[in-house]
Amino acid sequence: MQNLMTRLAPIDLDFKGRIVAAFYNNPFIEANREGLHVRFGGDKTALVDALSDLCRCEVLSVYQGIYCFAPAETLYDDVASWCESLQEDAGAVRQQVIEVEALARLGEKLAVSQQEVSAILDIVPAGVLLLDRFGHLVKCNAIAKSILKVSDTAFETDVCALLGMDLAQLLSGPCYVEHDGNPPVGITTQPFRISGNDKGVVMALQDLTARRQLEAEADYTREAFFSMIRHELRKPLMTIERFLAHGSSDRGSEWARAASATVHLGTMIDDMLLLARLERDPMTVVFKNDVSLHFLLSGGDLSFRTKAQENDIFLSVVLSDFDVVFCGDQQRLGQVLGNLIDNAIKFTPRGGKVVLSGGQMGQQVWFSVQDTGPGIPEWERNQVFEKFYQVSSQGRAPGLGLGLAICRQIVNTHGGTVEIGDAAGGGAVVKVWLPKTQAEEKNL
Repeated sequence: MQNLMTRLAPIDLDFKGRIVAAFYNNPFIEANREGLHVRFGGDKTALVDALSDLCRCEVLSVYQGIYCFAPAETLYDDVASWCESLQEDAGAVRQQVIEVEALARLGEKLAVSQQEVSAILDIVPAGVLLLDRFGHLVKCNAIAKSILKVSDTAFETDVCALLGMDLAQLLSGPCYVEHDGNPPVGITTQPFRISGNDKGVVMALQDLTARRQLEAEADYTREAFFSMIRHELRKPLMTIERFLAHGSSDRGSEWARAASATVHLGTMIDDMLLLARLERDPMTVVFKNDVSLHFLLSGGDLSFRTKAQENDIFLSVVLSDFDVVFCGDQQRLGQVLGNLIDNAIKFTPRGGKVVLSGGQMGQQVWFSVQDTGPGIPEWERNQVFEKFYQVSSQGRAPGLGLGLAICRQIVNTHGGTVEIGDAAGGGAVVKVWLPKTQAEEKNL
């Protein structure tokens, strides 16, 4: 340390000590005078004099206006001793010595210079940035500069503000976000420890322009594919339906079963295409005002009354004294209710009951379908909303197992939820909750 002190000019030693300690604690700092002034403050003239003196003594080096930590081999121990003397906490000093020794050993093994680190970062096929705990830009490769549109000397750039990110959140843990700028960027961050309790953030930027273009092309291709599938499957099905419709009535039950199977096949095709469309395009659900809860329930009762009678099942609807009118897609919500009623009739034994009801609770509208069937085991109540899943205790039922998946997708798009519970007298009750958006009560 004595050797270094004799070389340094005696003016502003405390200020020079702060600069040396910052570079010593984070040897990867590379910054121009403006960036260092932002970091250390004070008078610019004093900063210029201090930097010149430290470069003259071979503690720092400067290349094209960028300063970095490059102590001469004979001065490294002196620099370490000087930095240790600036620490007030003895425990922090010991930890710093350990980290310095580890860095020194790592430096001996890798022998990577500041220029070599920059070269390594520049061959990484993504933008890479290093920020200190204040959000200052410490290091930045060429791709990151291109994505952020910053110059080689813009180390004072507030990267977090530029990307709309919170520095405290970045320092707390890893995260991934997508920034819809020009270009759109995928941002992966990971905090790392520099020295003691001091932290920094490494940030990787990935240009998402090509991926977004591929996704748009894939969406168009999927739409064309499903349109083709619908046309090619529906065309022969319509031919069969016309043939059956104009066939002889004396063909008996086989003819009737063929007609029923044709209708069933058409329904499965429609369900498959509807679910695919709902999953990729929320705009499939079109919100309109004035969806009447009474009209919705009464329509479900009317549509399935004949089917319920054919299966010797008593279907009823319980209407409240007050109708609730809310915002939603009348057609899609009718599909939800229809799927629930169809399932209830399908799994309720002959002589059973299916009850429709609905109402309002707080700022939510609800409707439910209750049956006297075998019910749904609690451990399967989440799985039944998955595509192609059918309840094991009820055997294999006709269909693809898409009905409840479609229900959940439509309800989710409305901002609601679907619950399955046990009916009071045995059986299952499926209840749909929807937000009461732009709703009003009408006294009957």
